[in-house]
Amino acid sequence: MTKSMNATVFKILLAIAVALMLILAFSGKAKAEDINILQINPVNIQGDTIYLLSRQDFGMGLGWNVASIADIVELRAETVFPIVGDGSASTLLGVGAGVNLPKLIEKLGGEWILKNITSSIGVLALYDFNADEESEQIEPAIYLTIIKVNF
Repeated sequence: MTKSMNATVFKILLAIAVALMLILAFSGKAKAEDINILQINPVNIQGDTIYLLSRQDFGMGLGWNVASIADIVELRAETVFPIVGDGSASTLLGVGAGVNLPKLIEKLGGEWILKNITSSIGVLALYDFNADEESEQIEPAIYLTIIKVNF
C-alpha cells in the first residue's frame, strides 16, 4: 500500500474506533453483564509502559479498556509512542488482551495489598502507520498498566 492509502485506512480506522468508543461510553448496560461474563466498560484512560518485541525498544502508551470478560480479562485499544531507537517518530495503534492482576489474585483467594494501584499486564498487536511497505507492519508488544483513571 502507498502512504496515501495508509493515511486513508488510518483515518477510516480512527473514525470507526472513535465511534465505537462513543457508542460504548454512552450505551446502557449489556444484557450479558447480568450474568457477569462480559462487561462493556465506561470510558477510561490508562498510561502504559510498552515493550515492543520485534524492535526490542520501550514505548509509552495510552490505552482504553473496551470490555472485560469474567471481570479478569480485559480487551483494550492502545496508542503507542516509541521513546527510544530509530522508530521513535512512529505512532502505533492496535488492540490487545490482558489480565487485571488484583482481580485475578482476589478470584484465586489472595489479597491485593496495594489497594490504590490497579495493575494489569497483557499482549498487544500494533500497526505502524509510518512503516515502509517492505518492513513488518504488525508489531507484537507487551504492556504493563499501573494506574487507571476512570471517568
